[in-house]
Amino acid sequence: MAPVISKRIGLMRYGVMLFSLAYLGLSVATAIYILTLKKSILVTTIAIYCYIQVCANWRAMFVNSNKDHGIQVEEGLEKDIHNFCPECNIYKNKKSHHCPLCECCVLRHDHHCFFLGTCIGLNNQRYFVILCLYTGVGSLYLSLQIFLTSDWVFNRWFNYLELFMPFGYAFSLARTTTFSGALMVIVYNLSATIGMFCMYMFGLQVHLLSQSVTWHEFNSKTHVSKNQQILTMWSNFTTNFGHGLLHFIVPVMSGFLPSSKGKFPRTKSDERVY
Repeated sequence: MAPVISKRIGLMRYGVMLFSLAYLGLSVATAIYILTLKKSILVTTIAIYCYIQVCANWRAMFVNSNKDHGIQVEEGLEKDIHNFCPECNIYKNKKSHHCPLCECCVLRHDHHCFFLGTCIGLNNQRYFVILCLYTGVGSLYLSLQIFLTSDWVFNRWFNYLELFMPFGYAFSLARTTTFSGALMVIVYNLSATIGMFCMYMFGLQVHLLSQSVTWHEFNSKTHVSKNQQILTMWSNFTTNFGHGLLHFIVPVMSGFLPSSKGKFPRTKSDERVY
């Protein structure tokens, strides 16, 4: 059963990658088509944006060093049964959790992203956050430009919601008489939907990282309260993103993570060692 699951995950990952590249190419072609002013600056900006986007996507998908190989328990010490993973047969770190899809324990496991086909954990979470930011900003900007340059005219303001509603979207697509018009409606709907979802994920991830909490802990209610934490919000960010603003803005750079050796923040009472 396990090899079948792994094969499906691999096919899903490459399918999502092909869809992402197709969507990126379609968006770039549409942006070049609708934005005609200052073409040289436009093409340069789009090229830089695509390069950053591809780097963030690649690193978020293929950084596979999130696996927890287990911690060595010294002889004579009591083994914490709560940290034992029967599937991997190891004593894992307390912020590690087993992913049945990836078939391993993931360091600082946040969640399994089906869009990327991999787990978001210690070493690729910062690239995932940057990917959400750039994808959200780029998609929303593209949808705004399509809306401003289109010839869509409605009698009332709430009729514009037809562009988002499933049936209204189908009617809007059916009313178009040209291929370029249909392309605009499709890309506009995709860009607006993906943009809003990615910005929501970006805000959620930033909030969780500022509290040094993973999505898994937030859902299972196992995270420590805010008054038990000893690190500030900025210290939590540097623990997960490294030092330097460029490490957050440019995903091409890979800075050193203070938590890369498993030295996660402690609580005041030291009841939970991360």
